[in-house]
Amino acid sequence: MNIIQHPGGGPKQYATVNNRLVDLRDDGFLLYETDTLEGSSGAPVFSQYWETIGLHHLGVPKMEDGMLVTTDGRRLPLDAEVADSDLIWIANEGVRVSALVASLADQRMDLPEQQVMLGDLLKNTQDPLRLVLEKSPLLTASQMKLRTPTLRGGLRWPRPCSSSVDP
Repeated sequence: MNIIQHPGGGPKQYATVNNRLVDLRDDGFLLYETDTLEGSSGAPVFSQYWETIGLHHLGVPKMEDGMLVTTDGRRLPLDAEVADSDLIWIANEGVRVSALVASLADQRMDLPEQQVMLGDLLKNTQDPLRLVLEKSPLLTASQMKLRTPTLRGGLRWPRPCSSSVDP
C-alpha cells in the first residue's frame, strides 16, 4: 500500500516501502503497514499497481484485553492521556474505495440531473482492488494470503496516525 501524504499540511512525502497489506476487511476497511505521519488522513491509498484503493484515516494501536499497550509495557485504558509516541502502532487503516462507492450508491440527490450524473459515475466505477486481483497477471487471489490482524471486533480508534508502525 503506497501513500502520498502531506502530513500536517507540510511538503509532499511518499510512503512506498514497508507497506504490506495486513487485512482486507468485509466492513469496508483495509489495514496496512505503510508508514504514515500525523495529519495524513484523507491521503489516497494506492495498490502496488498505483490503483487508488482507499483513503487513509487513522493509525491502529496495539491492544491487549481492551487496553492500550505502551512502548514501555504499560497497559492503559482507552481514555488515558498518552502521547502517540508512547504507543505501539500495529497498522494503519483506510476506508476502501468500494465502501465509498457503496455509500454513494445509497445517496439520493435533490435534483434529477444530479441523480443522473451520480448514476453515470457509479455505472463506470468498480472496486479497483478487485480489478487488480482479477486482471493482473502478476497477482492472483490465491497468491494474496492475508494474515489475521491482532485487532478483533472492528475497533475504531480516533487518534492521529503514528510515524512508526510495528508489525
